[in-house]
Amino acid sequence: MPFRKPVIIAALLFGALMGGIAGYIFAKFAELPDVKSLEEYAPPVSTKIYSDDGRLIGELFQEKRELLSFEQLPPDAINAVLAAEDAHFWRHKGVRALSLFRALLADIRARRLVQGGSTITQQLAKTLFLTPEKTLSRKLNEMMIALQLELNYTKQELLTTYFNQIYFGSGAYGLEAASQVYFGKSAKDLTLAECALIGALPRGPSLYSPYSNMGKAKERRSFVLARMKAEGFITEEARAKAEVEPIALSYKKNIEYAPYFLELVRQELETRYGSEGIYRRGLEVRTTLNIEMQVAAQDAVAKGVKELEERIAKRKGNPQKLPVQGALIAIEPATGEIKAMVGGTDFRLSQFNRAVQARRQPGSAFKPLLYATALENGYTPASILVDSPLEVEDPAFGGSWKPVNYQNRFFGPVPLRYAITHSLNLASVKLLLALGTQKVIAFARRDGITTELTPYPSLALGGSEVTLKELTSAYSAFANRGQRANPLIIRSVRSKGGAPEETSPAFTEVTSAKTAYLMSSLLQSVVREGTGRVAQKAGRPVAAKTGTTDEFTDAWFVGYAPQLAAGVWVGFDVKKSLGEGETGAKAAGPIWTEFMATALKGREAHEFEPPDGIEEAEIDPVTGLLADPRCGPAVMEIFAEGTQPVKSCTKR
Repeated sequence: MPFRKPVIIAALLFGALMGGIAGYIFAKFAELPDVKSLEEYAPPVSTKIYSDDGRLIGELFQEKRELLSFEQLPPDAINAVLAAEDAHFWRHKGVRALSLFRALLADIRARRLVQGGSTITQQLAKTLFLTPEKTLSRKLNEMMIALQLELNYTKQELLTTYFNQIYFGSGAYGLEAASQVYFGKSAKDLTLAECALIGALPRGPSLYSPYSNMGKAKERRSFVLARMKAEGFITEEARAKAEVEPIALSYKKNIEYAPYFLELVRQELETRYGSEGIYRRGLEVRTTLNIEMQVAAQDAVAKGVKELEERIAKRKGNPQKLPVQGALIAIEPATGEIKAMVGGTDFRLSQFNRAVQARRQPGSAFKPLLYATALENGYTPASILVDSPLEVEDPAFGGSWKPVNYQNRFFGPVPLRYAITHSLNLASVKLLLALGTQKVIAFARRDGITTELTPYPSLALGGSEVTLKELTSAYSAFANRGQRANPLIIRSVRSKGGAPEETSPAFTEVTSAKTAYLMSSLLQSVVREGTGRVAQKAGRPVAAKTGTTDEFTDAWFVGYAPQLAAGVWVGFDVKKSLGEGETGAKAAGPIWTEFMATALKGREAHEFEPPDGIEEAEIDPVTGLLADPRCGPAVMEIFAEGTQPVKSCTKR
């Protein structure tokens, strides 16, 4: 028959076309990723950082996420997302032809891709396996991957992965993170209205974010609630009630305690576990930070720096152009745990941690290490030092150096206790020269000073740079009977499903308990009668020392109570004077005192308990010998057993 030939040709052409399409689809399937990799689905999970009492203080993440099981997904949250994104999810096989046809018509009218028509399975396919580009090729790939996903996984598995993977805006990936970011609560505690708002976000996380556009967020929430009612997920009564529920947002989404401390924790975790461990394993990190002490530290530094800047501005008659910086660190002597840390006045403007990284001359705050060396080498609190003019060669000054006292006067023969109490420079330099610089450097090394110490006479007055962390740690050994605990910031780290890796304190025997107690007694005299009187306002027994460098460039105040050591530094980032009279006592002392008073408020005030082997004797303060009524007024002094003088003074 004549019409057979055209029919045969048409059939052949149609067959070829279908074969071509089938071949294209087969080839495309061969190029697609293996969806069975979903079985090993392990998205990045944030590392959570906790304080010493278990409160969350920060998170480290590339994608803020916490995984939930299907059973942990609130039904209202599931229904809200399904109503807004894919009401037929439980019935389709991954792709809905009708939705695709509507989207195709819209795209043809607009002459570009404007509607997705994607099911939740397609959205998951795009998120996990494809790029976000809007092309026909990508859309075909998305459809084919969705079909494969539906063939290999249950609806519950797909929905669980979706709720853990999808981006809800404001840095939140997954339902649990979104619940915490927007409402400050766990997903299991969300109300219907809150579920509807979260369900509104996947379509446009930025557009519908209540943080940036509350009006559009409410409109979209109303749409989701209406869709939930239309699909039979909720009643009209429930919809109406949720419709008028206020949106009570949690504005704590970016709040972090102790940013300088957290950055130090991040660096240590990076060293231990690498970036992969921090950003994918969901570590739980228990740190040493005490929140109340941290708040006290931040408040004290902010207040002290503000008052100093006001004094500088008033003195100069115009505002100070360079910002004053301050740093504080607090260490528990018995464990080495860092309980508080302030590395600067504003982490957002400068991440340089002045408590740990800045190396500055400590001035007279270094002297306790010198005097402790002296006590180890036969000196006692009653030993007589001579505070008199001195000229000595010192390479730090390019030749001859003539140190002077802050008061510009000399005090002659004085007991060692008097010399450190009043921070006499000439007596201290002569003591260093008598001991030898290497003995002092050796003691400082045992006591945790790792920075370079030059063997020059000016070392006695803090001529070598140190960090606030290491100097405060050095003082803590005196509070802990001569045992210095290495500074510690992490107590334990737990991986998901694993046992915690505990970090134990590590101790170094710096000196004897007797020498440590003698040093605490000497530094208590600094507080009672000397340069550290401001610390009396701490309201408890404390031992401390001030430090001021040439031209009032650096102000230090370092000290301790039996249960807590703290150090404060104040200055400019560049080496520039704070102004005449801005000593360690005036510029840094009030910060230290306010911090200690607040940090230890409500805690029992402990005395420094003497160890065995400490004895008392009445001493003549002029000669340092045993007192005799013929020599004048005597003073009571303490000694390590066997070091007290055996001779009495003679009539003067």
